Amino acid sequence: MPMTALVLALGIKLLGNRYLAVAYFKALLLLIPIEFAVYLAWLRMPADRMRRIAMVLLLLAPFTMTAFLASVINLAVEEGYSYAFLALAVAILFLAKELNTPLTILFALALDCLYLSKSSMAPAAMVLLFGFLMMQRRSRLRIIAVVLALAAPAGWAVYQHRASGRYAFGTSLDGINFHKGNNADFLDRYPPQDGGTLDKFDPDLNYGLSFKDEWSFNDYHFRAGIDYVLHHPEETMLGDLRKLDVLLVSVRKVGSTRLSGMRLLWETATLALFRLILWAAIASAIFTMFTPLGEYDPAWRPIAGTFLALVVACVLPYVLGFAFTRHASVLIFPASLFCCRMLAVAPK
Repeated sequence: MPMTALVLALGIKLLGNRYLAVAYFKALLLLIPIEFAVYLAWLRMPADRMRRIAMVLLLLAPFTMTAFLASVINLAVEEGYSYAFLALAVAILFLAKELNTPLTILFALALDCLYLSKSSMAPAAMVLLFGFLMMQRRSRLRIIAVVLALAAPAGWAVYQHRASGRYAFGTSLDGINFHKGNNADFLDRYPPQDGGTLDKFDPDLNYGLSFKDEWSFNDYHFRAGIDYVLHHPEETMLGDLRKLDVLLVSVRKVGSTRLSGMRLLWETATLALFRLILWAAIASAIFTMFTPLGEYDPAWRPIAGTFLALVVACVLPYVLGFAFTRHASVLIFPASLFCCRMLAVAPK
C-alpha cells in the first residue's frame, strides 16, 4: 500500500537520502497522531486521583513495550505506519467529548491513512466507521465521515486499474500472503523457530511456475490457498489456533529477530503486559455488553461493541493468512485507550 512509500519519499525529499535522518523524520511524524490521541485521553481525566494515576500509566505503558517501539522506529514494515492512524481514529471515537465537524474530518482522514498504510487494515477501518455511524446521530457528520472514508479505497481502486488493469482494493501480493499461511508445509514451518519470517519459502510456492502478469500471480496463489483450506480442514484449524496464540496469547516474539539476555527478559515482560492490558480491555467490553447500563454512559455499550469488533477485525486477516507478533502490536494503543475510557466514565 502507498503510505509507506509516501512517508519515506517525503522524508527523502526534505532531508536527502540519509537513512537515520529519514528514520527520525518518520518516527516523529507518526508520533503526532499518538500525541493527539493522548491529548484526547488527557481531556477525559477523572477527578478521582487513583483513576488519574491509572490512566497516566496506561498511556505511558506502550512506550515501555518493545513491540510498540519497534513500530515507532521501523521503516520497512507497514505496522510501523498503521499503528498511529489506528490509535488516532480510536481516540477520536472513544474519547472525544463531542464529535464536531473538524474532529469528524480528522477521524475520516485517519481511516483513509489507516487503509492506505495496509490493506489488511480495511476491516478495522470499516468497523470504526460503523461504530461512528452508530454513535453519531447528526446526518451531516455521518455524510462527511462516509464520503471522506470511502475516498481512499475508491481512489486506490481507480489507481490500481490505471496502473495494472484491474480495480482492486488490495494489492497483488495478497494472494501469496494468503497461500503462505495455507499450504501443506505451513505447520512444519510455523511459527518460525529462528526468529525469521516466512518469506524465504516463497520460491517453494512458486517453483516451476510462470505468470503473465501480477494479477495472474495473485489469483493463482489465492486459488491454491483456498484449495488447501477446503481439502485440509483439520490442518487448517490447527494452523489457525497457532496463529491465534501468536496474536493474542504468546509472550514470545514471532516474525523478527530474537533478542537475548536482559533485552529478551524486557521484551517478554512487556509482551506479557500488553497481553494483560488487551485481555483486561476485552473482558471489560464483554462485561459491559451483557450488564445493565445503570449509571453507565449510554454510549458505553456501543463503544464496547465497537472495541470487540475492532479486535476481531485486526486479528481476522492474519488468521486467514499468517500471523506475527507485530501484526497484533497495532492493538497496544487501542486497548490502552479503551481502558482509559472505562476509567474516565465508569461509575464508582
